[in-house]
Amino acid sequence: MKKRGQRKAARIILRLNTATERAKAIRSVIPQDPLARVALIREGIKKRQVLQLREAMNVGSAEFAQLLNVDQKTISLKTQSDRFNPRVTERALEMARVYELGLSVFNDQDKFYSWLQKPLSQFQGKTPYSFLDTNEGAELVENALLRIEHGVY
Repeated sequence: MKKRGQRKAARIILRLNTATERAKAIRSVIPQDPLARVALIREGIKKRQVLQLREAMNVGSAEFAQLLNVDQKTISLKTQSDRFNPRVTERALEMARVYELGLSVFNDQDKFYSWLQKPLSQFQGKTPYSFLDTNEGAELVENALLRIEHGVY
C-alpha cells in the first residue's frame, strides 16, 4: 500500500515539475523587461525562438500556426535565423504569456489544457481556447486565469 502512495506522489511531483519546467522554458525565450519585449517586437522574433516557444507550450505545428494567425508554410519556409514581422512576434509573445500564466496557475499541463477546452459561462458558453485567436481574446483568457490565481471566479 505504501509503495502505491509513493508512486502516486512521484507522478504528481513529476507533473508539477513538467508544468514548472515548461513555464520556465517559455520565460527563457521571452524577455521579462517590458522595454526589451517592445524591442523584440520591433526587431522580430527569430524562427528558432518561435520553435522553442512551440515546444515549451507543447502544441503542434498546425495549432501553433493558427494561434499566431499565420500559415504553417510561412513558418516552415523561414530559416532558423529569419525573423517574423512585428504582428507575428506580438502574437507569439501574447500566446507565450497566456500559456506561461496558465501553467503557473494550474501547476499541471493537463489541467490547464483541459480548462482551455472547457466551455465556460464567462466566455458565453465557448471555450477559452476559442478566444486565443485575437489579442483581445487572449487578454480575456489572461484575466480569467488571474481571477483563478487570486480565487475570484
